[in-house]
Amino acid sequence: MEPVIVDGGSKDNTLSIVRQMKCKVVVSPSGRAKQMNKGAAIASGDILFFAHADSILPDNWDICIRETIEKKQPLLGFFKFKIAENIKGKALIEFGTNIRANLLKKPYGDQGFFLKRDDFFKLGCFPEVPILEDLLFVKKAKSRGKIACADEYLLTSGRRWKKYGVWKTTYLNQCVLLAAFLGYDLKQIRKAYLSGKNPLFNL
Repeated sequence: MEPVIVDGGSKDNTLSIVRQMKCKVVVSPSGRAKQMNKGAAIASGDILFFAHADSILPDNWDICIRETIEKKQPLLGFFKFKIAENIKGKALIEFGTNIRANLLKKPYGDQGFFLKRDDFFKLGCFPEVPILEDLLFVKKAKSRGKIACADEYLLTSGRRWKKYGVWKTTYLNQCVLLAAFLGYDLKQIRKAYLSGKNPLFNL
């Protein structure tokens, strides 16, 4: 295991904390895709696992990843989705997300992506776009190979649902997808998303 932390210009104590840990630390221009690609470029392992900073991994995550790759042989793997905090509507969000990911094979980046290092670079890395890099990457992987879910849950932060509410957050997420489908500028979509606004009407 070779942990790689890629900081995109944090203003808190992130760097001072992670530099005390036994892991590689690198600073990158902000942008999730840029940061993940930079981390992959300096990692030396045969399997790459991409997790967001607010993710909580299962205790046996490393074993689970290798078992999933060995048994299911996916091009791209991901974890089951669960929200860390107790929020109203949590069960509905988790159910819908896992149905979409497992049946439609459309996981989001907060479910953790893992794949063989060689396959990652053959896919061309994450597209360095302002938002939705995870969905674009999944689309490319899906067209070239199998996508499979691990048997364990990865916990993700529910702070956005707590801040804006379950229904509003779900609505805004769908508006983001629709705006991207309609060809709206991704920079403006990201700006609206981060401020909790509807990207269809706040560009």
